[in-house]
Amino acid sequence: MESPVAAGDSLPTLSFAQQNQAIHDFLQKGENPDEIFQMIQKFKIAVWTGNLRDLAIMAVSRNLNDLVIMTEIPTETFDKRVEDVG
Repeated sequence: MESPVAAGDSLPTLSFAQQNQAIHDFLQKGENPDEIFQMIQKFKIAVWTGNLRDLAIMAVSRNLNDLVIMTEIPTETFDKRVEDVG
């Protein structure tokens, strides 16, 4: 089966709506924006360093999918996006 993305191509950007839904999901769980931002940073570090233990914990806590989606939100606009969604 041939991959829909050729080697070297960048992955398609997730939609604005998916990103907003991921933010909404975290806010509904009672997370505050600073904690969400810290979780995203921790996720990025776990990916970059290959920390499978932290990634597994995020997967078990059912946060992994939303964290992956939110990593595409630029850091400089994250607070504004959370404010808009909240």
